[in-house]
Amino acid sequence: MKRFKKFRVRLHKLAKSVFKVTKLPEMKILPGQLAFFLLLSVIPMVALIGALMSIFGATGNVLQEAFANIIPDYVIDFFSSSSTLTMSSKLNYFIFFISAFVLASNGTSSLIIASNSIYHIKDAGFIERRVKSLVMMIILIALMLFVILVPALGDFIAQICRTIFDDNSLVDTIYTIYRVLQIPLSLFLIFFNIKLLYTLAPDTSIRSRDTTFGAMFTAIGWFLSSKVYSFYIVHFSHYNMFYGGLSNLLILLLWFYLLAYILVLGMALNASGIWHQVNGDEITIS
Repeated sequence: MKRFKKFRVRLHKLAKSVFKVTKLPEMKILPGQLAFFLLLSVIPMVALIGALMSIFGATGNVLQEAFANIIPDYVIDFFSSSSTLTMSSKLNYFIFFISAFVLASNGTSSLIIASNSIYHIKDAGFIERRVKSLVMMIILIALMLFVILVPALGDFIAQICRTIFDDNSLVDTIYTIYRVLQIPLSLFLIFFNIKLLYTLAPDTSIRSRDTTFGAMFTAIGWFLSSKVYSFYIVHFSHYNMFYGGLSNLLILLLWFYLLAYILVLGMALNASGIWHQVNGDEITIS
Protein backbone atom coordinates (compact mmCIF):
# COMPACT_ATOMS: atom_id res chain seq x y z
CA MET A 1 0.00 0.00 0.00
CA LYS A 2 2.85 2.38 0.83
CA ARG A 3 4.50 1.61 -2.49
CA PHE A 4 1.28 2.36 -4.36
CA LYS A 5 0.86 5.63 -2.47
CA LYS A 6 4.45 6.59 -3.21
CA PHE A 7 3.96 5.72 -6.88
CA ARG A 8 0.77 7.80 -7.01
CA VAL A 9 2.55 10.77 -5.45
CA ARG A 10 5.37 10.50 -7.98
CA LEU A 11 2.92 10.16 -10.86
CA HIS A 12 1.01 13.24 -9.69
CA LYS A 13 4.28 15.16 -9.34
CA LEU A 14 5.35 14.07 -12.81
CA ALA A 15 2.04 15.12 -14.41
CA LYS A 16 2.20 18.47 -12.63
CA SER A 17 5.77 19.07 -13.80
CA VAL A 18 4.95 18.10 -17.40
CA PHE A 19 2.00 20.50 -17.38
CA LYS A 20 4.30 23.24 -16.09
CA VAL A 21 6.75 22.60 -18.93
CA THR A 22 3.95 22.94 -21.52
CA LYS A 23 3.44 26.51 -20.28
CA LEU A 24 7.00 27.55 -21.14
CA PRO A 25 7.27 30.29 -23.82
CA GLU A 26 9.38 27.98 -26.01
CA MET A 27 6.50 25.49 -26.26
CA LYS A 28 4.34 28.15 -27.94
CA ILE A 29 6.84 28.96 -30.69
CA LEU A 30 9.34 26.16 -31.35
CA PRO A 31 6.95 23.30 -32.31
CA GLY A 32 5.47 25.29 -35.21
CA GLN A 33 8.90 26.34 -36.50
CA LEU A 34 10.29 22.82 -36.18
CA ALA A 35 7.24 21.29 -37.89
CA PHE A 36 7.67 23.67 -40.83
CA PHE A 37 11.32 22.76 -41.43
CA LEU A 38 10.68 19.05 -40.83
CA LEU A 39 7.94 19.15 -43.46
CA LEU A 40 10.30 20.82 -45.94
CA SER A 41 12.99 18.20 -45.29
CA VAL A 42 10.83 15.07 -45.21
CA ILE A 43 10.18 14.90 -48.97
CA PRO A 44 13.89 14.78 -49.95
CA MET A 45 14.54 12.44 -47.02
CA VAL A 46 11.81 10.01 -48.12
CA ALA A 47 13.08 10.20 -51.71
CA LEU A 48 16.61 9.56 -50.46
CA ILE A 49 15.48 6.55 -48.42
CA GLY A 50 13.55 5.26 -51.44
CA ALA A 51 16.67 5.53 -53.60
CA LEU A 52 18.77 3.70 -51.00
CA MET A 53 16.10 1.01 -50.69
CA SER A 54 16.18 0.47 -54.46
CA ILE A 55 19.91 -0.26 -54.18
CA PHE A 56 19.09 -3.11 -51.76
CA GLY A 57 16.31 -4.31 -54.06
CA ALA A 58 13.52 -3.33 -51.64
CA THR A 59 10.18 -2.06 -52.94
CA GLY A 60 7.88 0.73 -51.82
CA ASN A 61 5.62 -1.83 -50.14
CA VAL A 62 8.39 -2.49 -47.61
CA LEU A 63 8.33 1.20 -46.67
CA GLN A 64 4.56 1.15 -46.17
CA GLU A 65 4.66 -2.07 -44.15
CA ALA A 66 7.45 -0.79 -41.92
CA PHE A 67 5.58 2.34 -40.83
CA ALA A 68 2.04 0.92 -40.89
CA ASN A 69 2.05 0.63 -37.09
CA ILE A 70 3.62 4.04 -36.47
CA ILE A 71 2.44 6.48 -39.17
CA PRO A 72 -1.22 7.22 -40.08
CA ASP A 73 -2.36 5.62 -43.35
CA TYR A 74 -3.18 9.01 -44.91
CA VAL A 75 0.42 10.15 -44.44
CA ILE A 76 1.84 6.89 -45.85
CA ASP A 77 -0.30 7.29 -48.98
CA PHE A 78 0.83 10.90 -49.31
CA PHE A 79 4.52 9.93 -49.34
CA SER A 80 4.27 6.65 -51.25
CA SER A 81 4.97 8.35 -54.59
CA SER A 82 8.06 10.10 -53.20
CA SER A 83 9.78 6.84 -52.31
CA THR A 84 10.11 5.74 -55.95
CA LEU A 85 12.74 7.44 -58.04
CA THR A 86 14.49 6.60 -61.29
CA MET A 87 17.84 7.98 -62.40
CA SER A 88 19.24 7.97 -65.93
CA SER A 89 22.96 8.26 -65.03
CA LYS A 90 25.46 8.01 -62.20
CA LEU A 91 25.93 11.79 -62.32
CA ASN A 92 22.23 12.29 -61.67
CA TYR A 93 22.50 9.89 -58.73
CA PHE A 94 25.42 11.87 -57.29
CA ILE A 95 23.68 15.25 -57.72
CA PHE A 96 20.47 13.85 -56.25
CA PHE A 97 22.15 12.38 -53.16
CA ILE A 98 24.11 15.56 -52.41
CA SER A 99 21.12 17.88 -52.86
CA ALA A 100 18.78 15.54 -50.97
CA PHE A 101 21.16 15.36 -48.00
CA VAL A 102 21.52 19.16 -47.89
CA LEU A 103 17.76 19.75 -48.13
CA ALA A 104 16.91 17.00 -45.64
CA SER A 105 19.47 18.34 -43.15
CA ASN A 106 17.32 21.48 -42.75
CA GLY A 107 15.14 19.44 -40.41
CA THR A 108 18.01 18.41 -38.13
CA SER A 109 19.44 21.93 -38.35
CA SER A 110 16.17 23.35 -37.03
CA LEU A 111 16.29 20.72 -34.26
CA ILE A 112 19.73 22.02 -33.24
CA ILE A 113 18.42 25.60 -33.10
CA ALA A 114 15.36 24.50 -31.09
CA SER A 115 17.51 22.58 -28.59
CA ASN A 116 19.84 25.56 -28.12
CA SER A 117 16.83 27.75 -27.41
CA ILE A 118 15.45 25.30 -24.84
CA TYR A 119 18.81 24.84 -23.10
CA HIS A 120 19.50 28.61 -23.36
CA ILE A 121 22.73 28.01 -25.27
CA LYS A 122 24.32 30.38 -27.77
CA ASP A 123 24.25 28.97 -31.30
CA ALA A 124 27.52 27.80 -32.80
CA GLY A 125 28.67 29.01 -36.21
CA PHE A 126 26.70 28.31 -39.37
CA ILE A 127 29.28 25.90 -40.82
CA GLU A 128 29.57 23.92 -37.58
CA ARG A 129 25.78 23.64 -37.34
CA ARG A 130 25.44 22.48 -40.96
CA VAL A 131 28.16 19.84 -40.52
CA LYS A 132 26.51 18.56 -37.35
CA SER A 133 23.08 18.56 -39.02
CA LEU A 134 24.48 16.46 -41.90
CA VAL A 135 25.98 13.95 -39.44
CA MET A 136 22.68 13.77 -37.56
CA MET A 137 20.83 13.26 -40.85
CA ILE A 138 23.12 10.37 -41.81
CA ILE A 139 22.49 8.73 -38.43
CA LEU A 140 18.75 9.32 -38.78
CA ILE A 141 18.56 7.84 -42.28
CA ALA A 142 20.68 4.82 -41.28
CA LEU A 143 18.40 4.04 -38.36
CA MET A 144 15.27 4.64 -40.43
CA LEU A 145 16.57 2.27 -43.09
CA PHE A 146 17.01 -0.41 -40.44
CA VAL A 147 13.46 0.21 -39.16
CA ILE A 148 12.16 -0.06 -42.72
CA LEU A 149 14.03 -3.29 -43.43
CA VAL A 150 12.97 -4.97 -40.16
CA PRO A 151 9.68 -6.32 -41.64
CA ALA A 152 11.47 -7.55 -44.76
CA LEU A 153 14.00 -9.42 -42.62
CA GLY A 154 11.22 -11.65 -41.30
CA ASP A 155 10.90 -13.60 -44.56
CA PHE A 156 14.69 -13.76 -44.88
CA ILE A 157 15.02 -15.20 -41.36
CA ALA A 158 12.29 -17.75 -42.12
CA GLN A 159 14.14 -18.92 -45.25
CA ILE A 160 17.39 -19.35 -43.32
CA CYS A 161 15.64 -21.30 -40.57
CA ARG A 162 14.04 -23.63 -43.12
CA THR A 163 17.48 -24.48 -44.52
CA ILE A 164 18.81 -25.19 -41.02
CA PHE A 165 15.86 -26.90 -39.33
CA ASP A 166 13.70 -29.69 -40.73
CA ASP A 167 10.88 -29.02 -38.28
CA ASN A 168 8.48 -26.55 -39.94
CA SER A 169 6.62 -25.99 -36.68
CA LEU A 170 9.83 -24.68 -35.09
CA VAL A 171 10.39 -22.36 -38.03
CA ASP A 172 6.80 -21.07 -37.77
CA THR A 173 7.30 -20.48 -34.05
CA ILE A 174 10.50 -18.48 -34.66
CA TYR A 175 8.76 -16.47 -37.39
CA THR A 176 5.78 -15.75 -35.10
CA ILE A 177 8.07 -14.61 -32.28
CA TYR A 178 9.84 -12.30 -34.71
CA ARG A 179 6.55 -10.80 -35.86
CA VAL A 180 5.46 -10.25 -32.25
CA LEU A 181 8.75 -8.53 -31.43
CA GLN A 182 8.67 -6.44 -34.61
CA ILE A 183 6.75 -3.48 -33.14
CA PRO A 184 8.71 -3.37 -29.84
CA LEU A 185 11.95 -3.58 -31.82
CA SER A 186 10.87 -0.70 -34.05
CA LEU A 187 9.86 1.34 -30.99
CA PHE A 188 13.24 0.67 -29.37
CA LEU A 189 15.02 1.86 -32.51
CA ILE A 190 12.89 5.01 -32.54
CA PHE A 191 13.71 5.56 -28.85
CA PHE A 192 17.42 5.06 -29.50
CA ASN A 193 17.26 7.40 -32.49
CA ILE A 194 15.53 10.17 -30.54
CA LYS A 195 17.89 9.73 -27.57
CA LEU A 196 20.87 10.07 -29.89
CA LEU A 197 19.43 13.21 -31.51
CA TYR A 198 18.63 14.72 -28.10
CA THR A 199 22.24 14.12 -27.02
CA LEU A 200 23.86 15.49 -30.19
CA ALA A 201 21.53 18.42 -30.95
CA PRO A 202 22.53 21.04 -28.33
CA ASP A 203 25.76 22.95 -28.94
CA THR A 204 27.07 21.82 -25.57
CA SER A 205 27.96 18.56 -23.86
CA ILE A 206 24.82 16.66 -22.75
CA ARG A 207 25.07 13.39 -20.85
CA SER A 208 23.26 10.56 -22.60
CA ARG A 209 21.52 9.42 -19.40
CA ASP A 210 20.00 12.89 -18.99
CA THR A 211 18.07 12.42 -22.25
CA THR A 212 16.59 8.99 -21.46
CA PHE A 213 13.33 10.18 -19.92
CA GLY A 214 12.57 12.68 -22.68
CA ALA A 215 13.43 10.18 -25.41
CA MET A 216 11.20 7.54 -23.84
CA PHE A 217 8.38 10.08 -23.46
CA THR A 218 8.74 11.14 -27.10
CA ALA A 219 8.93 7.60 -28.53
CA ILE A 220 5.82 6.45 -26.64
CA GLY A 221 4.10 9.77 -27.35
CA TRP A 222 4.75 9.48 -31.09
CA PHE A 223 3.43 5.92 -31.20
CA LEU A 224 0.27 6.60 -29.17
CA SER A 225 -0.50 9.98 -30.74
CA SER A 226 -0.15 8.56 -34.27
CA LYS A 227 -2.53 5.72 -33.42
CA VAL A 228 -5.08 8.04 -31.82
CA TYR A 229 -4.75 10.61 -34.60
CA SER A 230 -5.17 7.95 -37.29
CA PHE A 231 -8.30 6.63 -35.53
CA TYR A 232 -9.67 10.17 -35.27
CA ILE A 233 -9.02 10.92 -38.94
CA VAL A 234 -10.75 7.73 -40.10
CA HIS A 235 -13.79 7.84 -37.84
CA PHE A 236 -14.48 11.40 -36.72
CA SER A 237 -12.88 14.07 -38.91
CA HIS A 238 -14.75 15.67 -41.81
CA TYR A 239 -12.06 17.82 -43.39
CA ASN A 240 -13.23 16.91 -46.90
CA MET A 241 -16.42 18.89 -46.34
CA PHE A 242 -14.48 22.14 -45.88
CA TYR A 243 -11.10 21.71 -47.58
CA GLY A 244 -11.81 19.27 -50.41
CA GLY A 245 -8.61 18.16 -52.14
CA LEU A 246 -6.49 20.02 -49.58
CA SER A 247 -7.71 17.80 -46.75
CA ASN A 248 -4.80 15.34 -47.10
CA LEU A 249 -2.31 18.22 -46.91
CA LEU A 250 -4.08 19.57 -43.82
CA ILE A 251 -3.94 16.14 -42.18
CA LEU A 252 -0.22 16.00 -42.91
CA LEU A 253 0.40 19.47 -41.47
CA LEU A 254 -1.53 18.72 -38.27
CA TRP A 255 0.26 15.41 -37.81
CA PHE A 256 3.67 17.04 -38.28
CA TYR A 257 2.82 19.74 -35.75
CA LEU A 258 1.74 17.07 -33.27
CA LEU A 259 5.02 15.16 -33.73
CA ALA A 260 7.08 18.37 -33.48
CA TYR A 261 5.25 19.42 -30.31
CA ILE A 262 5.95 16.07 -28.63
CA LEU A 263 9.58 16.19 -29.82
CA VAL A 264 10.11 19.68 -28.38
CA LEU A 265 8.24 18.74 -25.19
CA GLY A 266 10.51 15.73 -24.67
CA MET A 267 13.54 17.96 -25.14
CA ALA A 268 12.13 20.50 -22.67
CA LEU A 269 11.51 17.71 -20.15
CA ASN A 270 15.18 16.75 -20.39
CA ALA A 271 16.34 20.35 -20.01
CA SER A 272 14.13 20.95 -16.97
CA GLY A 273 15.39 17.85 -15.16
CA ILE A 274 11.92 16.52 -14.41
CA TRP A 275 13.16 12.97 -13.83
CA HIS A 276 15.37 14.26 -11.00
CA GLN A 277 12.44 16.20 -9.56
CA VAL A 278 10.23 13.12 -9.47
CA ASN A 279 12.97 11.28 -7.60
CA GLY A 280 13.22 13.99 -4.96
CA ASP A 281 15.82 16.43 -6.30
CA GLU A 282 14.90 20.09 -6.43
CA ILE A 283 15.49 21.40 -9.92
CA THR A 284 13.80 24.58 -11.07
CA ILE A 285 11.98 24.71 -14.37
CA SER A 286 13.12 27.94 -15.96
